[in-house]
Amino acid sequence: MLLQRGQRRPSISTQAGANMSETAPNPDEKTYRAIGRFIFEFSQVEYTIRHYLAKEIGLKEEHFMPVVESYDTAMLCNVAKAVFAKRRPGQFAARVEECINCVHTLNSIRNRVAHGLWVPFKGGGTVHYVPRNLNVSNPGGLQNQAAELEKYADQLNALRTKLEGAFAAYLYQPDFRMPLISAEPPNSTEE
Repeated sequence: MLLQRGQRRPSISTQAGANMSETAPNPDEKTYRAIGRFIFEFSQVEYTIRHYLAKEIGLKEEHFMPVVESYDTAMLCNVAKAVFAKRRPGQFAARVEECINCVHTLNSIRNRVAHGLWVPFKGGGTVHYVPRNLNVSNPGGLQNQAAELEKYADQLNALRTKLEGAFAAYLYQPDFRMPLISAEPPNSTEE
């Protein structure tokens, strides 16, 4: 339901019915909170990549903002994958790339959240968004986005943990040039 010029948004009691309990969560607030939480979690994941990328290339803090923060998410993901692929052994680079690919995929959701037209009081939070690379013959709104965004926010939170693990895994590995230590006890010379 798009509002026409001069038209007022329906009140919460009109939308939810007159019997809505005063303790029940406001449907608009659920949408606003979900949008905020999703954007927060996404920004944390994005910063995690920026932080570890800067650390990986030895970027001084004074250059962090003009160099690393100038990338949009898609470029950040591409640069980070290239850097880690060149600087880390295969299995470690693959873990990082897998996580970054997930971030790149979730960026399309972020674009929808950030650039869509939100109608928080309709259908559990509705967003109207048509990406530039998609020809939609029947543009409509995606409903129940508050609940969907909460799920995506949970995914992003878990992804950040996985990303940090992938970045740190190589940093805390023993030197690969060292021989592996056997699990067998050394030969005893005592008799």
